[in-house]
Amino acid sequence: MDVQVRMEHGLLAVESEHEVHVMVAVTAPAAPLDDTRPPLRVALVIDRSGSMDGEKLEVVKRCAAFLVDRLQPRDELALVAYDDTVNLLAPLAPVDAGRLQEIIAGVESGGMTNLSGGWLKGVEELRRCNDGNRRVLLLTDGQANEGITDPEQLVQLAGGQAGDGITTTTLGFGDGFSEELLTAMADAGRGAGYFIASTEDAPAAFAAEFSDLVALMAQNVSVEIRPTDAVQLVAVLNDHPSVAVADGV
Repeated sequence: MDVQVRMEHGLLAVESEHEVHVMVAVTAPAAPLDDTRPPLRVALVIDRSGSMDGEKLEVVKRCAAFLVDRLQPRDELALVAYDDTVNLLAPLAPVDAGRLQEIIAGVESGGMTNLSGGWLKGVEELRRCNDGNRRVLLLTDGQANEGITDPEQLVQLAGGQAGDGITTTTLGFGDGFSEELLTAMADAGRGAGYFIASTEDAPAAFAAEFSDLVALMAQNVSVEIRPTDAVQLVAVLNDHPSVAVADGV
């Protein structure tokens, strides 16, 4: 990791108080171009509720197939589909592309939307391993109306799992999806949030997410700031979570 510290001012007058902004830039090394990247562990969680029936579900299935085709056999994938019930279609295991393609092709639409149940099942599968890049990809077009429906609780759950190394990316389909909830879950879950306004937008979003997954070189990075006795730390100016530590943050 390359760390650079840039001061707002290079020189300050002595024996007087100043407010100085400091930018800390952390740059990861370039992603390798060969097969030396760490294996991915992904839980693909598909909303198959009734409102997904038709073209939306077919596009989601094509996107899922896109992801499977680009994973390597040493990567691991779990496949979950949910409506008012949750079905583990494929437990977390090394990628068997042919078998997974058959399972994805057989997904059909159903009833209500137990978003929390589907997401939690994906998390449960990823918790079976303790290392590597672990991410839930949550695809939905609707509001959470079964299981845990309180947005604040869902966001807290996503944040808690991110702290344990399981991140969450959300992909919201259509105008009726809960943008505020899914964006907050992605932010707390340290993943990405995508709004897919039309079925034509879905392949590009999946391609961007896959590129992000294979380029990930560091996860759960922390930076400790410990000023000297002559310096008072006033605030950290970004959206990353911060906590107090001895003599700093």
